[in-house]
Amino acid sequence: MSTYSFEAIGTSWEISSQDSFDIEPIQAEIAHYDAYFSRFLPTSFISQLAKKKGIFEVREDLTTLLLMYLPLFHLTGGLFTPLIGQQLVEAGYDSTYSLKEKELHDIPSLTDVIEVLDSTHIELKQPVLFDIGAIGKGYLIDKVVTMLRNKSLKEFMVDAGGDIYVYSESNTPKIIGLEHPDDPTMVLGTMPVCNRGICGSAGNRRKWGNFHHIINPKTHSSPTHILAVWVVANSTAIADGLSTALFLVKPEVLEKQYRFEYVIVYADGSFLTSKQFSGELFV
Repeated sequence: MSTYSFEAIGTSWEISSQDSFDIEPIQAEIAHYDAYFSRFLPTSFISQLAKKKGIFEVREDLTTLLLMYLPLFHLTGGLFTPLIGQQLVEAGYDSTYSLKEKELHDIPSLTDVIEVLDSTHIELKQPVLFDIGAIGKGYLIDKVVTMLRNKSLKEFMVDAGGDIYVYSESNTPKIIGLEHPDDPTMVLGTMPVCNRGICGSAGNRRKWGNFHHIINPKTHSSPTHILAVWVVANSTAIADGLSTALFLVKPEVLEKQYRFEYVIVYADGSFLTSKQFSGELFV
């Protein structure tokens, strides 16, 4: 068994496989991705876009991410948006992690200020601060999965802060525990995962004052009616995005376009699972 543990993009990673592999190219790709997309780094390309408007040549990763955001933006009535960065900064989740709340201002509509011209060019009608975190970590996990599959590994698991992809050539699932939102030493259920990604979002993570890391851009507040969400989908990027979107809209809104399994834990202690839920809850 080869297992590599390291810190990157502000979270703990663990990548394991029965077969040996070279971790250095994977770590280099993660570092390159972070240097380009992190809004916490003043030198990143994303940070520079917050100061400019016009037509820009960009990494194909950025246009791909924007095109992944668009369906969720439309389904949620504009609540799910990569332009949430400015409100996160105003709420205190800024580059210095000041956690000092200020007045939140409305943000522009995604489709009003950004146009994807082709796979490597976008046009910004005004400077905007992107935050691609609602899909970005899952997308990066999928990139790592592609790199590992290209090494012809038969089985592996990529775990980035609890967002996980399990690959098995023999279709052997791994049982993933669902962390209790009120007690990280407990699990409230399990999900079998194989050749799919599982992502979770919880209001108790990255919480300060009146906010946590998910903000409704129209109400200028963090949702409090949900404690935690887990989603299993064919790609980790989609699981990541849907686990955030479920804080903003009901599951049936998203089920119009996406196929996924989910568990939602509400603040009143109740639960909701998808009809095709294949896991087990202990409560």
